[in-house]
Amino acid sequence: MKKALVILLIALLVMPFAAEGESLFTPGTYEGSSSGFHGPIHVKVEVTEDEIQSVETLEQEESFGIGDAAFPVLEESVVRNQSLADVVTGATITSYGFRNAVINALKEAGTTEETLTALKTAPVSGEAFDDCETDIVIVGAGAAGMIAAMQASDAGAKVILLEKNVMAGGSTRLSAGGILWTEPPENNGGAPTEYTVEDIHRWYSIQAGPVNNDPVFYAVMNHVPSMMDYIQENGMALAPAGYNQPKNAPIFRATNPKQFGVGVYEALMKAVESRGIDYRNRSKVTALLQETDGCITGVAVETSAGTYNIRAKKVILATGGYTYDKELMQTYSTKWADAMKIAASGTTGDGHRMGMEAGGHMIGEGVLDIYITGYDPSLYGGQPGYADLIVDSEGNQLGAMDEYYGTLTVKAQNRPDHVAYQIFSSGNIYVEFDRASEELTFAMKLSDLDALVERGIMVKADTVEELAEKIGIDPAALARTVEEHNWYYDLKINDAWGTAASALQEIRKAPYYAARLTPCVMGTVAGLEVNETMQVVDEEGNPIPNLYAAGELIFGNVFNQIYPMAGTGIGIALSSGSIAGISASQAAQ
Repeated sequence: MKKALVILLIALLVMPFAAEGESLFTPGTYEGSSSGFHGPIHVKVEVTEDEIQSVETLEQEESFGIGDAAFPVLEESVVRNQSLADVVTGATITSYGFRNAVINALKEAGTTEETLTALKTAPVSGEAFDDCETDIVIVGAGAAGMIAAMQASDAGAKVILLEKNVMAGGSTRLSAGGILWTEPPENNGGAPTEYTVEDIHRWYSIQAGPVNNDPVFYAVMNHVPSMMDYIQENGMALAPAGYNQPKNAPIFRATNPKQFGVGVYEALMKAVESRGIDYRNRSKVTALLQETDGCITGVAVETSAGTYNIRAKKVILATGGYTYDKELMQTYSTKWADAMKIAASGTTGDGHRMGMEAGGHMIGEGVLDIYITGYDPSLYGGQPGYADLIVDSEGNQLGAMDEYYGTLTVKAQNRPDHVAYQIFSSGNIYVEFDRASEELTFAMKLSDLDALVERGIMVKADTVEELAEKIGIDPAALARTVEEHNWYYDLKINDAWGTAASALQEIRKAPYYAARLTPCVMGTVAGLEVNETMQVVDEEGNPIPNLYAAGELIFGNVFNQIYPMAGTGIGIALSSGSIAGISASQAAQ
């Protein structure tokens, strides 16, 4: 019925331009192409006289698990809504590329410009819901929200899981998927390494500043082992635990699932679906429902089909960070406010603001920092890494070449111009990993770098001096720094910045490549203060009745300032989400 109404709407919109009885399309199957984020998108469209019957993406080169995940959503939306207006948040350019490919196919079907205009503006209808009740409503379907839903459902609670975007997964989907082990298993790729949660606490305090909420830190970290067992029991295959960050904290271990952050998302979403949990996307929570006595009683929800309320015994906020909220960034992550952002686009501080309006308050400051090659977010996760040398804009070495990315990024961001450069010699070309593969890949061909040169992301030269000129560095200064680097390499000793001799690579083989090292924000730290059960508390430490929080929204309790160690983010998200789901379901009984 809904499709018929939309078709009727299109027909009414184009009626002034079509003769009576004239068809919208010439029946048949047509193909069309356009440009996406990473390359061409080629689609096949089947139409009748007045309806788009099917859309199939034949070829595309969009990013694995992110851009490419938009195609099934968009294909279904075109057919269900008879509209080309849908855009997948986080894959906007991909969405427009898909739309243009479909338009080009429809032009082959003899479609008029008037019909195309109508299709581009036809409404995209979401499912309409009435006011309802549940035991637990969870706001946000990232890693924390999904595992909270699983735990609450397993405890017998009736759960509704809400996500404002089309696709779930949040920033986890965009990540490398690292998860910190607090009790590493025997299969860690080497001799067992013993360390305690207390060792991690000491490291976080050294690396990122004092831990703001010790009880919550220990609650989250002590829960990690049971959380790790739980996710593996629920289908998440984890790689052997490997070295976390050899230079800064060599005893610690982290692991990744297959397909990295996408693998975390897919395993959790499959587990959510297998439980029959009521999952609703395109559902933005606009406010918490709160009684005059302070008790939270549910949420107000907005969809494209209208608004409604969900009354709930307990509410869990798992809305992620505030990377794309300018005011919160200026307040709690001041020096990073203007840095490039590579977090999920939905991280706009929704939970932070709702929690504070309900009586909660913020704790911690800073960001989860990382750097990318060039000035192009599309390279994140598929960039040439392990540069032979990293220098500042004056040609001086920035830090150790085996240094943890978190502290190296801070050094670049602390530069007055926030600029540093990665230098590559043709003899040593690597890539971090390939998202489309289940295997870690460390081989990158020179032709791959040449392709980046063609895109203007990297520069290439036959001599170090010429390379320096192309990136605006004094040639003599860069040549001197390269010669000093090679001196340490030849002597097989650690360099003056602490780079291990084994991590040094000679810089002698032309052509040479360089790219800007860009500090980026992949998440935020400041969050709502919670207690050990993940209940949101006020400034006096009193719990706000029925309100819980988990994931990036509570990071400021566990660490501070910068990302202290790989695996921290998803590890805390999963552990705090698990605790919140268990605690809320027990309290709701």
